[in-house]
Amino acid sequence: DSTNARQLLQYTAQSEYANTVFGFELGNELTHRGKIQNITRLVNAHQELRLIIDETWSAATNSNYKHKPKILGPASVGPSETKILLKALGSHIDIATYHKYHGSGKDASIIKHAKGTSIIQHPRNFHEISKTVNKYVDNPEVWVGEGAMAFNSGRQNITDSFVGSFWFTNLLGAISKSRPHTV
Repeated sequence: DSTNARQLLQYTAQSEYANTVFGFELGNELTHRGKIQNITRLVNAHQELRLIIDETWSAATNSNYKHKPKILGPASVGPSETKILLKALGSHIDIATYHKYHGSGKDASIIKHAKGTSIIQHPRNFHEISKTVNKYVDNPEVWVGEGAMAFNSGRQNITDSFVGSFWFTNLLGAISKSRPHTV
């Protein structure tokens, strides 16, 4: 039931903040580890969010709107999950979001990812995501909505230190090589 979401968006559109809202992202890693397995349910939710935004931010309703908020998504993890979601959701989102983590902060060997050659995989992985986005999203943009060397709050003295900056430098380079206008 989208009643509460509709009311919140209507309130936002009528408030002084209506022109400061860039966009909305529906959920976070929704299919990760089986949270939601029904892709049709996600598609329907995104369709409904688009309808609510279109109705609420309609130029006919209020000529003071400078822009209509965008829909971001799918906020997914991993190339295969992202491909499945973009194939289903691509026509319902404006900006594709992707989460990139290299490993778990609970893994004591995470340091090897910063010092080893596995970090070189970023450009290949991001290029694959960009190809998928180009295939399924109109006027595609790709954002890394979340990213770090390690999930689970990182690893002390690694992800919060100078060595962790190599991961970010490599990721930014990969993004700029694949999609220079989104860095």
